[in-house]
Amino acid sequence: MEDPTERGPEAAPTRVTRLDFDIEWPPKHAAAYLLEEPAPILIDTGDPEARAEKTIRESLDAAEYDPADIEAVVVTHPHSDHIGQVPLLREAGATVYAPRPVLGQLEREPADLA
Repeated sequence: MEDPTERGPEAAPTRVTRLDFDIEWPPKHAAAYLLEEPAPILIDTGDPEARAEKTIRESLDAAEYDPADIEAVVVTHPHSDHIGQVPLLREAGATVYAPRPVLGQLEREPADLA
């Protein structure tokens, strides 16, 4: 197995795009990040509301991607404003990575999570 510490700068993504989501509770915003290379990966997914799906679709479209192009989703923690659109990306074919204790929570409705 390749040692990731031995990879040089060429392993770093060439473009990172921040996706901003409006949410109804403080701090009134959340963010996700699209790492575009070597394969498109999304860090977090916004909240479960329709406006977050719209934000993801519009942001991906602006970067010339659609949900089916996302190879992986990395979930930082199981709050609804970070996992709300996991079902959309999972249905589109993305592999979802999360800390082991979080994986079971991803089967719950995102709106049920704090």
